[in-house]
Amino acid sequence: MIIYINDKACEAQKGDILLEVARRNKCHIGYICGGNGICQSCFVTVSEGMEHLSKPGSDEKAFISDRLFEAGGRLACRTRVTGEKGTIRLLSRTENLKRIVLGLNVPASSLTPRPLDTMFSKNSRKEQAASLKEYGTEESTRERPSQKSAAE
Repeated sequence: MIIYINDKACEAQKGDILLEVARRNKCHIGYICGGNGICQSCFVTVSEGMEHLSKPGSDEKAFISDRLFEAGGRLACRTRVTGEKGTIRLLSRTENLKRIVLGLNVPASSLTPRPLDTMFSKNSRKEQAASLKEYGTEESTRERPSQKSAAE
């Protein structure tokens, strides 16, 4: 059976767990909890071949809403291949979000992190400092908890 994980063709056998197929073929599907079904980082969206996959168990149902199941949502660490012939196509949550962002035609320069001090104009920084001073939230005017207890 062929499984397309993030558009990469992968060979799978009946009984294989989707997450293991992805790991074997070096396709990125997250698994923070080590594949124990508790973190949801291996959430995938199946766009084709749902009939070749195991039915969702109670552990999957606890984490995924009916609406997401209807849209093809599954936990890769809990989903087994049940078919012997056919095609399955799925996207990891990360890949799906990446494609949404890229589909927005957001310039790459706006996706590059910048230091906070370069995100504001000099006037804006001065206005922020004046505002902080006006409301008494500047570091030098704040009373620390240790100062309060010593004064009492």
